[in-house]
Amino acid sequence: MNDRNLIERATMAYHRHCSRNGLIFNQPNMGLSEVDDDMIVLRNCNGILAKYWITDKGLRCVEDIHTEDQTYV
Repeated sequence: MNDRNLIERATMAYHRHCSRNGLIFNQPNMGLSEVDDDMIVLRNCNGILAKYWITDKGLRCVEDIHTEDQTYV
């Protein structure tokens, strides 16, 4: 899977996360978001929106983007 597809998949996971938790969805910017080894970082002009680990089971959300707390999405 290429970087663009991974970012799109993470964007959909982020949208579901926002919907489920009553949060306002902020659209990530494809040009600012990146895939770095086994992590996807979604960003827009306001900064980091979400981080996801790429695992064998799928994407794993880093709950607090400033720590390593994680849950599967």
